[in-house]
Amino acid sequence: MEWAGSEGSPTTTTITSPSSSKPRLTALRHHLRTLPPVSPILTDTFSRVHTYLRISLTERCNLRCAYCMPSTGIPLSPTPSLLSTPEILELASLFVSQGVTKIRLTGGEPTVRPDIVELVEQLGTLRSRGLKEIGMTTNAVVLGSRRGEEWLRRMVDAGLTAVNVSLDTLVEAKFEFVTRRRGWRNVMKAIERCLEMGFGVGENGGKTLKVNVVVMKGVNEDEILDFVEFVKDRPVEIRFIEYMPFDGNKWTTAKMYPFASMHSLITTHHPTFAPLPTQRPNDTAKTYHIPGYAGRIGFITSMTENFCASCNRLRVTSDGSIKVCLFGNEEVSLRDVMRRYRGREVEWGGVGGVGGVGGVERLEGTTGGERVMGGREEMEKELLQVIGAAVKKKEEGHKPAEVLQGEKNRPMILIGGPHHNNHYQRHQPTLISTLPGRSSQQHIPLHLLSPTPSSQSFNNRRFYSSSSSSSSNPSDPADPDPSSSSPPFPSPSSISTPSPSSSPSPPPSTPLPHLTSTSHAHIIPITPKPPTSRHATALCTLHLSSPSTLSSLLSSSLRKGDALSISRLGGLSGIKHTPSLILLSHPLQITGATVDVVVFGEMELGVKCSVETVGRTGVEMEALNTTIRDSLHLTQQ
Repeated sequence: MEWAGSEGSPTTTTITSPSSSKPRLTALRHHLRTLPPVSPILTDTFSRVHTYLRISLTERCNLRCAYCMPSTGIPLSPTPSLLSTPEILELASLFVSQGVTKIRLTGGEPTVRPDIVELVEQLGTLRSRGLKEIGMTTNAVVLGSRRGEEWLRRMVDAGLTAVNVSLDTLVEAKFEFVTRRRGWRNVMKAIERCLEMGFGVGENGGKTLKVNVVVMKGVNEDEILDFVEFVKDRPVEIRFIEYMPFDGNKWTTAKMYPFASMHSLITTHHPTFAPLPTQRPNDTAKTYHIPGYAGRIGFITSMTENFCASCNRLRVTSDGSIKVCLFGNEEVSLRDVMRRYRGREVEWGGVGGVGGVGGVERLEGTTGGERVMGGREEMEKELLQVIGAAVKKKEEGHKPAEVLQGEKNRPMILIGGPHHNNHYQRHQPTLISTLPGRSSQQHIPLHLLSPTPSSQSFNNRRFYSSSSSSSSNPSDPADPDPSSSSPPFPSPSSISTPSPSSSPSPPPSTPLPHLTSTSHAHIIPITPKPPTSRHATALCTLHLSSPSTLSSLLSSSLRKGDALSISRLGGLSGIKHTPSLILLSHPLQITGATVDVVVFGEMELGVKCSVETVGRTGVEMEALNTTIRDSLHLTQQ
């Protein structure tokens, strides 16, 4: 296929702006001069050449990270509105024909898509047409499971060259707090597997392994130095990412830990910490190293020092829209153009050849109007026109964080999901709760909930069946993959949407465990249980009357002195009194307890308590009691 330039002839586009003192831009311009010609369709009005395509494969995820998923859950698109595998491959082939050399698969979580391995294998065939890199951004929970090792090996054999693992903490308990799910051990296992398969910092054109860390003040900024030490003996690049505003993640400047603070902290402890002499062209990260360390440290400074001038990225969302800027809310549907010319080739999740010819029937319920007669050339010509027009409208840079905070954009989880846009029709999404049979606001840290949640949040429940979840390896029912507890792909027929007038059925009556068969109270026997390691974390949110109150607390300038230390001692001293306060609870030998105060905003802070023991029953009551006592002490101050 020829490029859609003037009279179909190839055109070489280079950056010709005046010389700059910025070394990254200088390196970029030199890099562009050495590249093969790229179609003018992928060049915007600021002479930025887009050779990097990010494709979202799904809007589903097996984790529930606070900064990515809104606390109320997400609206999921019906399956027919998402791109089929043949459509994904067709778009990938089209972009490669225009000069794209790198494709990254994202989500949601791409590994919850059942045909992910086959899809990577099909993308690998595009290497003969100019595709140089295939990357994947993943939480690695599935890659660390038993079946994940085989999947990873097959994808590497097919041409997977880069893996970016999202991991915000090196503490297992905190991982569960941030993601609202288990799976930390799988993630760590996946990182080691990648290293064993030859992934590293990408020297001499090798495979790259990066760990993305979203730094949030009051959550994980205390682990920055721990992540630095993580790369001492591992050829991994840790990339610290400034907390970014998206719909539903309750972004505030008080939660953001800026690049300058991270750099200062690391330099204080590692005076030889310095930027690499050469930076990768178009890279989003400023890359540093410590002499003698096997790995590297990168900083993605989207909020404080953006890199829009060298941006070469385009995005295709899971429902088929092209998005030219991560923070932009303008999108145009490529899916609708494809489906106007022909129906879907294979049911969603199937695998077809790259650039294969589609069927002839229009899929019932798809958008974009009636089918248009015409062949592949006409369809590709219109697609290129739409892509070119979108690229030409890309702005010079995104708006400041404070402005983005108040604008409408997809939640981060739905950069690959539904978005209501007046330019084209959308199916009405169905709300899926975060857990089967649970309100979407249950099992969510308290600080992420609204202070006064509406009754609708708790009464309008949505349920889905777990029967559609199946293991890819029938002979391995004991696969410890945590994603299996939250089925990644419930079938549309299994979704139940109660009418607004109906009320949820009351749960079946169950005997109260603290009552005997004769309805007498007793302490539940736990002798038959084996002792195990147990931990629990509780969080209490305090809403303050004014910003000055928080400032006085943090500076210990209250008349009563260091209120935070006093409250911690008061809370911790109350752990051993839990059995006398909570009826019918068991006295426990506590092996560890911590109390932390987390700042959520200018007028909001949280008291978080974690308690550990080795015993036959849990320590939830101890964690709750400590948190409440600490909060009361803090309020009294």
